[in-house]
Amino acid sequence: MTWPSRQRPDQPTRTTPSAAASSARAPLSSSSSGPAESSETSVRRVSNGLKELLGAIEGAERGELLDLGPVSQATVDFFTSRGFRLYSNDLLRAWREFLAEELERPARAAGRSDASAEAADDPALRPSRFLARHLHFDPQRFHGALLWDSLDYLDAAVGAAFVARLANILRPGGAALLHLHDKPPERFWRYRVLDSQTLECVPAKAPVAFQRPIPNREIMNIFHDFRTSKTFVGRDQIREVLFLR
Repeated sequence: MTWPSRQRPDQPTRTTPSAAASSARAPLSSSSSGPAESSETSVRRVSNGLKELLGAIEGAERGELLDLGPVSQATVDFFTSRGFRLYSNDLLRAWREFLAEELERPARAAGRSDASAEAADDPALRPSRFLARHLHFDPQRFHGALLWDSLDYLDAAVGAAFVARLANILRPGGAALLHLHDKPPERFWRYRVLDSQTLECVPAKAPVAFQRPIPNREIMNIFHDFRTSKTFVGRDQIREVLFLR
């Protein structure tokens, strides 16, 4: 895996607060509303990673993309206008809800035999239980995936299992765009695609706590099934990394 391209996008520019996205007409979405937005203004940032992803999937026939952030009507409209079908699956909110259910699991298992109760409460099985419920798609289905900064908010075991599942559901030549924080962020962002190289970053309440900045070597290890990558370093301490399957 190589990391050949390091470019600095323009400094994000502030915009006035915008209304929350209406319910997306996406084929798949979470049932409840997304995280509440704060009263802070949103910002726009140039996204070289998004531009590279679009170049990688250009020309895909009946293309399908997976958006792992909250449903955004702007993002849905952008990709559907280009002939893609967008599936939205708010991964971090699903992880928060899954963890809440896991806290109740020992109580539900209390009446079972010791062996079954221990298996039901085994933390080592947590990643597979979560992904079986929230990232169950046919192999080689998607041409691209928008991961945003989800890995920074998942624990290491779940993050590694998530990337392995991603490698399975992406087509050969498919592209995945990931954001990584170089240090703990001051706020949580929701991302909306405005055009082929511009994102609107909307401040919101984080569904789960930030875990840690992930070292480059660890990222390279968990993405070992991906053949190449490009990274773009921003002035806002966010790295955009494009992985190709």
